[in-house]
Amino acid sequence: MPSITVNTHKVEVSAEDLSYDDIVLIAYADRPKMVAWSKLPGAVFTVVYRGGHCPKHEGCLAPRGSVKVKDGMVFSLAITGGA
Repeated sequence: MPSITVNTHKVEVSAEDLSYDDIVLIAYADRPKMVAWSKLPGAVFTVVYRGGHCPKHEGCLAPRGSVKVKDGMVFSLAITGGA
């Protein structure tokens, strides 16, 4: 099972692909109010990743986007839009 890091927290995942929403849920699993806020219109996170598969081994994950998981990938999230 691949291990990824999301906002400095190491997590094992079983999925081959992770969506923008999956990463937000992983990042804020212990903060249900933040997960609820993320579902509001206008709520936007910037999701940056590195250590992915080539040729696109780093980049930004947009809402409704997904990325193929690779062991050791690192994801960083930041709130960039208010609901």
